[in-house]
Amino acid sequence: MQTAERLRAHVQSVRARTLSVLRHIPHDRMTWRPTEGMLTLGQLIRHLAHAEMMWQEVVKGHWDLKRFLAMRRDIDVIEATGPAENLMAELTLLEVTHRQTVELLATLTDEDLARSINGLAGRVTLYDVTLGLCEHEAHHRGQIVAYLRMLGVEHPSPWGF
Repeated sequence: MQTAERLRAHVQSVRARTLSVLRHIPHDRMTWRPTEGMLTLGQLIRHLAHAEMMWQEVVKGHWDLKRFLAMRRDIDVIEATGPAENLMAELTLLEVTHRQTVELLATLTDEDLARSINGLAGRVTLYDVTLGLCEHEAHHRGQIVAYLRMLGVEHPSPWGF
């Protein structure tokens, strides 16, 4: 199996583990957050979709990763994310965005993934950026699990086993 195929399978398995957690969010808790200044459960779902949309723009060459990451530091993520109150709507957005991500990944070759672009800490490959997207999702999946624990909601393991 080539690197591009393995990476695509990894991205899909990361999302499957995330969805197994997201399905445990109570519909009436989408606006809950442990404290002011943190994303709500609903905003966390939308944030995952937004991150994928941004990844797509970087991979397509529409956005410069270094400039985007530098600009991102000055954005109020809560304000930029906006209200997210409907679980089904947010899960649908996540599904559509992920389908587009998988379709884009299917067009990438091992050579594409080895292409180097400017990141904040130097040059990175599209492979590295894609692994970063997965790490970002795993981080927020753990955050959602912590939120669910605070709410006393039963949930599956965030690791999928």
